[in-house]
Amino acid sequence: MAFLDHVRHCNTYSLSDFVPFRVGTARVGWIRRPLSLELRRFGALFHVFEDLVHLDPDLRTPADRTQAVADAVAALAEDGLIGRLRGEAYPVIERLGGEALFTLDRGAVTEFGIANRGFHLNGLVGTGAGTRMWIARRALTKTTLPGQARQHGRRRPSRPACRRART
Repeated sequence: MAFLDHVRHCNTYSLSDFVPFRVGTARVGWIRRPLSLELRRFGALFHVFEDLVHLDPDLRTPADRTQAVADAVAALAEDGLIGRLRGEAYPVIERLGGEALFTLDRGAVTEFGIANRGFHLNGLVGTGAGTRMWIARRALTKTTLPGQARQHGRRRPSRPACRRART
């Protein structure tokens, strides 16, 4: 699949298949409808409506929200309704630079439709004819794409860049 085909595939969805996930007045994610219905089993933790999931407003602090949601997420993962948890806390924010409303295991971030971001560093090392390209690789212990090159779109560098890096 070409990179542009992958981008098109990722952008082919209907928001009617999702419901907004809110913490207070902040929309922090989009949850698939079937998962939103599963959240009803956690009682008052998630206020589940036909067109909205709202985290219990009585959970007033990020620490309280984090603990309550962690217990629910662990149960969902145990039942196979969401992917494997990673043991890595990820801040749930309304917008980039905002305060964390709570933290969520990174393995559950996508399931709750929360935008996740990562930063990767690749670079050139040396000067002149001795210049080489340094390309970061994911750790072999990662659950997704272990050992893969850390390139935007997870694409390999061009052939000339590969040759330069090996010589």
